[in-house]
Amino acid sequence: MSYNDYSELIGLGRVGRVMRFGDIAVKTANVWTVPKDASETTIISYEQTTELNKQSLKHEGHVIKPYHISDTEIRMPYLRQGSLSRYLRTHHDTVDSNRRLQWLQEAAHIIHRVHERRVLVVDIATRNFLLDEDLSLHMCDFTESTIVADDEDMAEFIFEDFTPVKSDIARFGSMMYEVISGNLFAFYVIPDIETDLDDDPVSKTYITWPTDDKLPNTNPLFLGDIIKRCWSREGSLTMQEVCHALDNSGHKKPTDILREG
Repeated sequence: MSYNDYSELIGLGRVGRVMRFGDIAVKTANVWTVPKDASETTIISYEQTTELNKQSLKHEGHVIKPYHISDTEIRMPYLRQGSLSRYLRTHHDTVDSNRRLQWLQEAAHIIHRVHERRVLVVDIATRNFLLDEDLSLHMCDFTESTIVADDEDMAEFIFEDFTPVKSDIARFGSMMYEVISGNLFAFYVIPDIETDLDDDPVSKTYITWPTDDKLPNTNPLFLGDIIKRCWSREGSLTMQEVCHALDNSGHKKPTDILREG
């Protein structure tokens, strides 16, 4: 591949950017340029940030299956259908329940396989799943992910008073909610805050894990019971459970209930 080919910026995030070169997408780490006459502290900070970005890129390359990975870039196939979030915004009213269920099954199994590799995804969202020509899903962003050490029990691993595995499952519940209802909702648990931050209708932060009365009503929704179990702290505790629930939901899926009544 020649970098003299026509290029297009198709993604920009905290850690890296993605450029398109024909049928190839190339992700590189963001490199911070140290300001002129910067202090020693600033120089160290910029260098550390750049190094962390490079390490995140290498970490991501070991989770996905790219064409090529090096210390400076990841080359991947360019998927013309774009992200699931964009596709849903454009085609929400024409996508049927079977297709939505298939996407969620695929996404759940992808996340389950990632967990089996002792990696916590953290940033689970429709924007981080890309669609192939046949509309199958590919996960594309692991820059926020965390590797759990071999001597840690994934199910019992605790970080900031909570199990990140359950947090991944809750994030997946929010992704399910978006795919099914077309609405956005996510919550975060930060024990150090002084009070719940729940003014934003689509993103809330709680001191402790929220009870059902603080969450959207999913009862009228297709797959609403599975979404609820993903969100509930005492609900689904592994992605394997979520996969099983989705794989066995086909016999009871309605074809017309996609939004809250």
